[in-house]
Amino acid sequence: MGIFSVAAYSSAYSSASGSAGWQNLGASYSDPHLDCPLGITPATTRGENPEVWNALSLEMAKRVDKIYWLCVRDGCDVSFPDEIFDKVIVMRGEEVDVCNDFGGVGGHTLQSSAMHLLATMHGYSEDATQIMILEQDTALDPLVEWTAEDWDSFDAASADKEWKMIRLGYRPLSYEMNGDHVCEGQCMCTVATSKSCYLGGTGCDLRAADAYVVHSRFFGQYIDAFQGPDALTRKRALRLTTACSNTPWIATSS
Repeated sequence: MGIFSVAAYSSAYSSASGSAGWQNLGASYSDPHLDCPLGITPATTRGENPEVWNALSLEMAKRVDKIYWLCVRDGCDVSFPDEIFDKVIVMRGEEVDVCNDFGGVGGHTLQSSAMHLLATMHGYSEDATQIMILEQDTALDPLVEWTAEDWDSFDAASADKEWKMIRLGYRPLSYEMNGDHVCEGQCMCTVATSKSCYLGGTGCDLRAADAYVVHSRFFGQYIDAFQGPDALTRKRALRLTTACSNTPWIATSS
C-alpha cells in the first residue's frame, strides 16, 4: 500500500518549551533564524544518488523551485545529480541548532520540527512557488514507475485543485496498530487519476514527514502552525491540509 499525497490538515498540539530560541522561532519569516552560514548552504557535491534520486523523484523535482535536504553530520555529505543540483539547499541540523539556540529544546522531535519550519521559511523568503523537503533517511522505491501519461494525468489533476502539499510517502501508524484495517472517514480518498487521489478533509493521521512538497499557498499557514510555545510537531502539522495522494507511495524512511 502506498501514497504520494497533496495534503491539508488541522490539529492542535501544545509543547512545553522554555527556550528563547524556540519561542521566537517563526516570528519572522527571514532573519535571524535563517542567518546560519554553516547550517543552511547550497549543495556542494555533484553525483548520482540512486537511493534517493531516480526517474520518478527527479521528474517530481522538476516541478519545484527549491529542494531542502534536512540532515545531520555524515547524512549531509551526499551527492546530488546535475538535474537538481542548483535547487538544493542543505540544512545541517547540528549547525542550525547552534545558530538558533535550539540546544536542549524539547528533544529530537521539536528540533527536527524546527528544521521543517526553517526550510519552509527559507522557501518563503526566496519567493518559491513549490518546495520539496527531504530528510536524510528518505529512500525511493525502485519498483514504482510512472509513464509519461501518468505524469500528464497528475499535472492535470493538480492543476484542477488548489492543493497545498504533495506527500511522496506516508505511514498510517494508527491504522496499522488498530488491527481492524477499517479506513476512517477523514482518510477516504477521491480518485483523481489511476495513480493519485485527493484527501478532501483534514485530520488524517498519515505520519511520515520524511519526503513531501509544499505549495506557497500553504506556506503561511504551515509556518504559523510551528510558531511559539504552542508549536505543533512536524507530524501533527502535516495534518493541516487538503490532499492529493498518489498510489503506490514512492518514498519511505529507511
